[in-house]
Amino acid sequence: MANGDDHATRRDGAAATRRDGVGATRRDNPGATARDNGHAGATSRDVAGSGREYGIVLPGHLARDYIVVDDLSTGGEATVAVVQHRETGAIKVVKIYRQGITLPQSMIDKLKNADVRHVLRVERSLYTGWATPRFIEVMDYVPAGSLAAKLDRSAGGLPNLARQILTEMTDAIEYIHDGLNLVHRDIKPANVLIREDDPLDLVLADLGIASELDEIARSRRETTGSVKGTPAYQSPETLNSSDAGRARDWWALGMTMCEVLTGQHPFKDSAGNELRDEGRIRQAITMGEIDLSIITDARWNLLCRGLLSHHPDDRWGSRQVRAWLAGESPGVVSRQQVQPPERSVASFMFAGRAFTDPVALSTHMVANWDKATELFTQSSECEALRTWIREDLRDSSIATNLLSTVSSNAGLADARVIAFTTHYRGPGGVALRGVKVTAGDLALRYLKAGGGWKDDSFLKLLHPKVIDALVESQYVAGVDQQGQSAEYRALAQFSRYALDTDREVAAAVSQVDRAAAEHVYGSDIGVDVRRDLPGRIPRAQALARAALLSPVCLNDIRSEFSALNHGRPPWFAELCRQAGAAAGGAINPAGIARMTLATAVADLATYYEQARANAEVAERRRQAESDAADAADRRSRLVHVITGAVTGLALAIAINMVLDMPQQRGRTLGEELGVPGWVPVILVLVLAGLGMALGHHDWDEDLDFFSTVIMCGMAGGPIGGICVVVGVLISELLDDDSVVEKVLVVLLNGFFGGIAGVIVGAIAFGAAGIVYAIVRRIACALARAT
Repeated sequence: MANGDDHATRRDGAAATRRDGVGATRRDNPGATARDNGHAGATSRDVAGSGREYGIVLPGHLARDYIVVDDLSTGGEATVAVVQHRETGAIKVVKIYRQGITLPQSMIDKLKNADVRHVLRVERSLYTGWATPRFIEVMDYVPAGSLAAKLDRSAGGLPNLARQILTEMTDAIEYIHDGLNLVHRDIKPANVLIREDDPLDLVLADLGIASELDEIARSRRETTGSVKGTPAYQSPETLNSSDAGRARDWWALGMTMCEVLTGQHPFKDSAGNELRDEGRIRQAITMGEIDLSIITDARWNLLCRGLLSHHPDDRWGSRQVRAWLAGESPGVVSRQQVQPPERSVASFMFAGRAFTDPVALSTHMVANWDKATELFTQSSECEALRTWIREDLRDSSIATNLLSTVSSNAGLADARVIAFTTHYRGPGGVALRGVKVTAGDLALRYLKAGGGWKDDSFLKLLHPKVIDALVESQYVAGVDQQGQSAEYRALAQFSRYALDTDREVAAAVSQVDRAAAEHVYGSDIGVDVRRDLPGRIPRAQALARAALLSPVCLNDIRSEFSALNHGRPPWFAELCRQAGAAAGGAINPAGIARMTLATAVADLATYYEQARANAEVAERRRQAESDAADAADRRSRLVHVITGAVTGLALAIAINMVLDMPQQRGRTLGEELGVPGWVPVILVLVLAGLGMALGHHDWDEDLDFFSTVIMCGMAGGPIGGICVVVGVLISELLDDDSVVEKVLVVLLNGFFGGIAGVIVGAIAFGAAGIVYAIVRRIACALARAT
């Protein structure tokens, strides 16, 4: 931005108002803007998947590749919709013209190869599959929206971007006029799309009604009696002549720049509201020069006067605008004299500036909100304002209480500023703290804030009195409730039911908290639900408030609620039942509160059911483990009985043999039985091994056969050797031999007997290990089989 004067013409921060008067069709929101909200991300829900029915029907060749995700406007010339490619997901905009509207082939050829730096890329075709041929355009989707949407959001124009916008628009108009030899005929903020914000990149859209200059010269029948374009942006010659040419586009640029600089369209009624009636707009255009006193900067005022010169021959064009951009001051020709005002009006000082126009004052208040609230809290300032309004301006239309002092409460002061500024700026200029406010904007803020809406700095400003002021700003006197605007009804509904829905959400949460206390087999399965419930209250309240403000949001919530599983668990089923019973018909706080709460806690219902299932599985596992432990205990007791019996038998035999040995007269047990002497010993050890095996009841472990045998043998060797040595020692101690003889016998017999004992013990215990291993393998096989 080269000049500091770009910032000096804001018309004191004027807010954008609704534009494109009665004569404007809804096609004024070109297809590429997606209602200027940016289709992607406009809400938290997927529009394409909502199941909504759309009014537009795509031709067969488009329906094969695209699905409609949003229908935009239906104007006098065409219907417009946003579509998405079925495979790639690419977003486009389709415009289907009405029957009988076509474009010359020469124009189609020109636009097909148009420079996309200045003109939106468009694919045009003629569809003949219906009863009558229809002209169709498929254009790129521009998610950043239009200049009109950006002005609406600015609440005071875009003076800091004015020079960039003027340069971009001049380049585009020059290209259309000189490069394509066309006249756009419908230049306005809604037809200027923003490809990029930083750096600013603009492109012209909606060339569907542009005309070839040659055709204008050859035929006057084409436009006689009909103005093509938006009346509020049409030049005087378009209303009375059929051969309006390039100059009309420069007039429209002048009107657009006025809005960029001030945030308001120049045409207003005596109360400062933007004109809507087409007849009054035509009268304002043809009466004479436009009142540009609102643009206080001299150079920007010069530019707008040049572009809005009444006669097309006097109007600035490309050459003068380029000269102005270069710092020159081209002359402005006026063929009409401006009538002096009937009387002088005293000025009112506010925030360092003097005002003679209450509309300008109101706009400056919006831009200097803190100063405005301070004014309405000081009795002397309020009295000065009242005197100026009543006596100097002689305006009796504003209510007396709007000129009275309020307390220092921030909410009351904000409400008073809203009421005062809206009275003069009109319902399209409602702002709070300098931010433009609509019901849709508030709904989006609640959706984005979610559970943190109470901490949102802007939403905190919505004092009840502020909400009341917003409602009253949209009220039209003399019209019944049904005749009021959708904006009024949405805000009134929000004002009436917001606190009720908050209370209903809290009450429903209390019911859920009590109901979600079920214990399954001793497990409290609702503990997580009860812990998370308090955090879901603000989220549900935010959804409920958004639903009150936006019918689209309410429908989305209803669709999401319908898709939920209402059957389980019992507390969630009851919540859904209550929501369904109260949701039908008119708006019901209880129904909306429970619907939004159901959508907010649907995941908790799923977790609750999962906790129930986990508790039941844990109980079945515990029961199975208990049954297995009981069976193992019974088996262990049986095995111990058998083990005791076998081991007792083996010990009884061994003890009996030991006790009977003195009676054998020196004969060994083997000799007594007629078998080798080591056989009884091995028999006893085998029985002992069998007892060991039967006594081991952990049957589900694998067994290494040879390791078991070797370990038993290695253990039996030392045991056998020690037993022999001990036996020899005891035997010799009992004999009557001399000490030397005893020592020699013990040494010799103990040594050789010990060796023999180790060998015999290893063999015996190995034999016992074989028996033990065999029995264990059989037992393990039986355990696995059962």
